[in-house]
Amino acid sequence: MEVLYEYASIRHGVFSRFEASSLGITNGQINTRVKNGSIVRLAPRVYAIAGSPDTWARRARAAALSAGV
Repeated sequence: MEVLYEYASIRHGVFSRFEASSLGITNGQINTRVKNGSIVRLAPRVYAIAGSPDTWARRARAAALSAGV
């Protein structure tokens, strides 16, 4: 999971399930961290690291990922 946190940290804390999967993170690992609060769901298949600042850039990246861009 460390690789996912590093990946997301330079992308405003946001990542998609597809991006996580490409890093070797399973759906189960994501689901577990959503349940324990270390990852927050922003949109379908789009997540953020809990505690990452809620900035315009974070919202824009989440919207783009949600739209499939």
